[in-house]
Amino acid sequence: MSTALLALLTAPTFITLDFPGATRTAGFGTNGQGTIVGDFTSDKNGGEVPGWVLSQGAFTEIQFPGATFTRPIAVNDSGDAVGYYSDAKSSKLHGFLLSGGAFSPIDVPDADMTEALGIDAGGGVLGAYCDTGKSCDVIANGAGTFLKGDTHGFLLSGGVFQAIDVPGALRTEAWKRNGSGRILGRYAGPDGLFHLFLLGDGIFTSIDFPGAAETAPSWYSISGGLNDAGDIVAVYCSFAPCDFTGFGFAPGQVHGFILSGGVFTTVDFPGATTTGAYGLNANGDVVGVYLGPTGEHGFLRTGR
Repeated sequence: MSTALLALLTAPTFITLDFPGATRTAGFGTNGQGTIVGDFTSDKNGGEVPGWVLSQGAFTEIQFPGATFTRPIAVNDSGDAVGYYSDAKSSKLHGFLLSGGAFSPIDVPDADMTEALGIDAGGGVLGAYCDTGKSCDVIANGAGTFLKGDTHGFLLSGGVFQAIDVPGALRTEAWKRNGSGRILGRYAGPDGLFHLFLLGDGIFTSIDFPGAAETAPSWYSISGGLNDAGDIVAVYCSFAPCDFTGFGFAPGQVHGFILSGGVFTTVDFPGATTTGAYGLNANGDVVGVYLGPTGEHGFLRTGR
């Protein structure tokens, strides 16, 4: 078999994910069974942003009771999903767990706002929170709602919350934990620029895409993926400015990437101007978001 033919047969396959009738769709997390979670916008929802679960080829809409915005970010192999929602009364963000069809709120004690961003095989939840009285804002735009400010990461395990802060960082978010106990997240350094971190054996290791202007930049880096093999997916900005406040991206400015076996590989949906990679499962499948001529869509990338 020729090298060219082998490369063609083993090339990754990209599939667009659109919630039926949606004007915008985003994909954020996937598990080993191929279940995918995300959110969408529709003209029929009156400004509300519901979440969705895609399982065995069927989409199911989900919405935290009373919320105006529901964003599921991650799902584990047991089918339990976590994310965050906006309180209709206060517009503050709260984390949630969706298990067995029932929602439960997740709030770090005494925190002003909480986001749940990952759930591991044992049900441990990771995320970010902002202390009451600290600089903590909610950004709402065409892509959804995001927590901005002086945040800390957290791990909720066995009913106990543990804060996670990169030493010297201005901001920390904890995203995922794999079977080896390693934790992936991002932080803002003293210079204000974002970086990924991997926490293992009590040691923080910083990760940056080679030559990037910034890794895991701004609000567009909602989360990232980490599997038991140690593979990582996230987002990078190839040239400044990387502090986005809307859809003013230049073509080729924002990309997803995979880090596997020490090798970085860019992930760009074919024909897209912008790609974000957020979820990764044990099979190496990647889910995320891309912007193209027809707007924002979720995607699934399979194969290597």
